[in-house]
Amino acid sequence: MLAALPGTLFMRISAGPGSPRNRQCCLLSSVPDTALMHKRNYIPLGIILGLFSWAAESFLHWFSSAGETFEIIPTDLNELWMRVFIFILLVCFGVYADYHTKALVARQEETRKIFKATTAAFQHILNNFLNEILYFRDEAERVGGFDENTQKLLERAVKKAADRVDSLRNMSDISVENIKVSVNPEQRE
Repeated sequence: MLAALPGTLFMRISAGPGSPRNRQCCLLSSVPDTALMHKRNYIPLGIILGLFSWAAESFLHWFSSAGETFEIIPTDLNELWMRVFIFILLVCFGVYADYHTKALVARQEETRKIFKATTAAFQHILNNFLNEILYFRDEAERVGGFDENTQKLLERAVKKAADRVDSLRNMSDISVENIKVSVNPEQRE
């Protein structure tokens, strides 16, 4: 299976035909750093930007109007509504960005879980296959009549597959490059 996907590990995510989740994606090369995204909170940023724009608007209004006093809360109703509207827009932007960032983090976590489950299923299938091949080898040795070179080729193939499955299973740093190397160790150079 891995030989059929040279160089990159792809996976099909399906929720049924016509579903918006029915897409093909590279799981490892385009995943953003979700640890950094967990630390971001955009609602306070929106509030701070709203307060900053309110203060900046007050200073601009004070400098542009000769002889007027400085007002943080303007007495002109139109000026007050404009500042409140801008403040609310910036806070709403913070809420929007925060909501979508958390949704993105949740989707990335779901993708990681799907990847891990797919990898575990792949390892299970491959281990079963290797066990069946080993059983076949033992039966071939017991019955006899197989070419010795064919049996040696089978031994090498089983050992190579088992070693590669073990290197995938024991991988601590999951990255595209490490997966490529574990599937094809000749790429280490």
